[in-house]
Amino acid sequence: MNKKVVIGIIIVIVLAGLAAGGYFFIKGRSITSPIGQSPQSIQPMEEFTTWKDPMGFTFEYPKDFMIDNHEEDEENYAHVELTKSGLSGNIIIWAKDTTYTSLDGWLKGDKEISGGNSVDTTWGGKEAKKVRISAPAPKVVTATLYDDIIFLLEENPDGAGKLDAIYEAILENFKFYEVSATGETIPAKDEDTEAVVGDSGTDEGYVDEEVVE
Repeated sequence: MNKKVVIGIIIVIVLAGLAAGGYFFIKGRSITSPIGQSPQSIQPMEEFTTWKDPMGFTFEYPKDFMIDNHEEDEENYAHVELTKSGLSGNIIIWAKDTTYTSLDGWLKGDKEISGGNSVDTTWGGKEAKKVRISAPAPKVVTATLYDDIIFLLEENPDGAGKLDAIYEAILENFKFYEVSATGETIPAKDEDTEAVVGDSGTDEGYVDEEVVE
């Protein structure tokens, strides 16, 4: 075979190989890193504000949520409902009279709660029970007993799980407070613990952003 023909064939084969390799390299990059797709989506953080209730508790919640403290409710000590435009569910904080002296008694005696799955937790620095209910409608309720009152944190889900993170945030940042003899707001004391004392020797107060009379 002519030497020039052989060299020409070799050159064609090499060029074809380079072209094929370049094609698959570019295709592979386009699959792993599509054009216009950012490597990581950064979600903006929720901006929170503070609700301070005259029943002796305070919590933080997103500013884009609305609060209705149901002043027309004359039966319960507190009835604070959080909703957000576009979401069908809600979160409610209750403070109610109760005849229960223990959370176990509440779990057994409340017909709606008794059929749910419960776990031990803490809420506002106090022992609590968290219960998930599936019937008659899905619901999450966390309860604690304080000063002969039962406090309930209730989530009626929106169906898409968008309230779950807010519920957990309120469960985490919720605090009970007391008012000292000087009118200062201080964290509520547990029955078996001492008050938090600052460097000045006085009870450290809680600084709030929003006060509800």
